[in-house]
Order: sequence, then C-alpha cells, then structure tokens
Amino acid sequence: MQIAPTTSTAGVQFDEASSTLSIRGESYPENAFEFFKPIQQWVGERASKRDGVLVLEIAVTYMNTSSVKCMMDLIDQLDAASQRGANVSVRWVHSESDERIRELGEELLDAVTLPHTFVVRREDQP
Repeated sequence: MQIAPTTSTAGVQFDEASSTLSIRGESYPENAFEFFKPIQQWVGERASKRDGVLVLEIAVTYMNTSSVKCMMDLIDQLDAASQRGANVSVRWVHSESDERIRELGEELLDAVTLPHTFVVRREDQP
C-alpha cells in the first residue's frame, strides 16, 4: 500500500519490516470517502489475518470533517479486528505544539479498546 501525497491528500506508505501503515500530512480531498476507500479495503484484508501484525501510524497535521469521519471509520475497523483477536494498534503522532491534533486523536481513540499510543514529535523532528 503506497499513495503519494498531493496538495490535499496525505501520503500513505506501508513498511513491511515494521508492519506499519503510515498516514502523514494534510487530508482535505474533495471526496475523502473515495480517497480512503482503498486504504480501508487494504486494512480490512490485512487485519483479517489473525497471525498478521498491523500498526496504523497517523501523523496528520490537518483533516477536514469528511477525512475525520473516514479516519474514525478506519479506527473502528481496526477496533473490530482487535476484538476478533487481530494484532493491530494505532500510533497517533503529533507535534508538541499542536494541541488541536492531539485532542482529535484523543477523541477518536477514546471510544475504542484498540491498543494505542500517543507520540509527541518535537518541533525540530521531521
């Protein structure tokens, strides 16, 4: 799974070695549901394998309302897989000064039992 970033969409990249699917950047496409559909399908296939591991790393700096809804659907999808025994988790990455993104992550992850962590990225880190 690899999707190059554009001016309005986040970059998506899967690292096989760490079993990490990273979503990085800003997300405000005209049709977020269309953009996230292949990601949700790929995650569904990967998470359905009980012996597989998947870490979803979310490092967004901005999301519009429809992207937030799609991200919520993606997290709910992983939560359901986790409840079925899949080894999945979420790592929410935000800069130390971006309380808005931190709070968004807390809101999205508060309602799930899915294992998750918050990672604070210093301002001078990429």
